[in-house]
This record gives sequence, structure tokens and C-alpha cells, in this order.
Amino acid sequence: MHLSSSTNSGVGDETGLYKRRWFFLAVLAQIHLLSGMSFAIFGQINNFFVAYFHVTYVQVDWMTIAFYAVLIFLIVPIASLTFRRLVGFKLISVVAAGANAVGFTFFAVSMIDQRLFALSICGQLVNGFANQVISIIIPTFGALWFPENQIGTAIGVNIAGFYVGFIIGLIVPSHIMTLKFSNTTQSHADVELNKNKHALIVFYNVCAVVSVITAIILGIFLTDLPPKPPTRAQLLKRNSAQSIPKWGECWKQMKIIFSNQTFILAMLILSIAAMLPTVEFSLLVNCFSKILFK
Repeated sequence: MHLSSSTNSGVGDETGLYKRRWFFLAVLAQIHLLSGMSFAIFGQINNFFVAYFHVTYVQVDWMTIAFYAVLIFLIVPIASLTFRRLVGFKLISVVAAGANAVGFTFFAVSMIDQRLFALSICGQLVNGFANQVISIIIPTFGALWFPENQIGTAIGVNIAGFYVGFIIGLIVPSHIMTLKFSNTTQSHADVELNKNKHALIVFYNVCAVVSVITAIILGIFLTDLPPKPPTRAQLLKRNSAQSIPKWGECWKQMKIIFSNQTFILAMLILSIAAMLPTVEFSLLVNCFSKILFK
């Protein structure tokens, strides 16, 4: 696999675009894809988890909610570390891929014993951490490796990766699960439960192995910076003597962002847009349940 080819950006010998940036983008998008799968998988087969772990549907819902619980507590610390350049881009990418591997391993191990429901919650927390990390560093990756007219594409590809994984998480688990609760004996239900348990273990292990391979690839080939910056602006920034930003500067920038009216309006619109499908889905499920089971 040849990763060192480059093309001249036309600005001069001091800048350059590297074809391997697309390979790295695809690998980082794959981390996002696995995160999307982790977020979506539990809601589609919640009846299996209720039967296997002997928990309630509300507790299974927490397996999904835990994914974004990390966001509340870690978004500011991770953003601060990135802003102050205290953690290298390569290291934090490997950590994100490794976190996905750990999260899916927790999922697989939790299926060994019905008393390990809490381990599944821990796995979801770890995968939520991986998603948060990769979401924060992608704009940095785009700015360091891509020209201005491709940064939006780089960010968009990674966002698309999450939603592709979300769709896979909606479709695949429901197709590999065969457990039925009606018109079946207890012994047959136990057999189906074990078959589905083993199917999920294989699924989780495959995701964990893919994450490990991703971490290894990033650890070997990815660099914090390309040999040559993609644009003249990045070249000037790299050549200028810059001190590490202080914590106060980070908080100052965050204050400017959160006091921007356009940003606040965009956040409200996105929040409402994100919640509407959930509310709509809940209403549809409630309506169809009343129609089918009345």
C-alpha cells in the first residue's frame, strides 16, 4: 500500500497536497461509522436485551442514552486540549480507534453472562467517548491536510460516516436476530436466545477487530502534520513562532462562540431537528401498537 504520493498544489514547492489524505479521511470516517452503529443498535433489538439481561425497556434505553452522556462531561476538556495543542493529532486518533475497540469488546464480554448488563453500559460510554473525540479532531484534520475548498468535504464525509453507521445499526441487528416471544415454548425461546447471543458476540468481535486494525493503521502511517502544508496560510502559520495558547485564551474563545446569536440559533434549530424524528417515531410506535393490539 503506497501512501507517500503527493501532488503539487500549484502554490509552489513549499506547499503540497498528498493523495494519502483521502485514505486517512476514509479511515477516520470508519471510526465514525462504528460509532454510529453503536448508537443505533440497541433500540432495534431491545426485546432481546430485555429477555437476556432481565431488565426493563427503560434500562435498555439507557444503553443508547449513555452514548451521549459522555458529551456533557468531556466536550469542554477535549476541546481545550485540542485548542492548546497539548495532544498530538495522531495520538488522539489512535485513542479514538482504540476506544471503539474497547467498547465493542465490552459489548461482546457482556454477552457471556446475563449479570453483565452494566458492562454494556460501560461499553456504550467508551464508544461515546470515541465518537466525541473523533468529532472534535476532524475539523483540525481537514485544516491541516486539505485546501480550503475541500475542508467542508472532509468534515461532511465524516458526518456521513456516522449516519451510514447509524443506518447499518438499524438494519443489520434486526436481520441477524430471530428471537420471537409469541407462539413458542420456553425451551425453544431459550435456544433462540442463545443463538442470538452468539450472533451478537460475533458481530461485536468483528467490530472490535476492525477497530484494532484501524488503530494500528493510524499508529503506523498517520502523522500529526503533512510533510508540506496544503495552503500558503498553513505554511505561514507553521513557519511563524507560536506559543502554546493558555487556558484563558481557550475559555475566551468559547465565550465568544456561545455569545454569538447565530451560533445559538443554529444550535436551537439543530436540537429541535434532532428531536423531531425521535418524537415522531415514538408517536408512530404508540399509534401502531394501539391499532395492532387493541
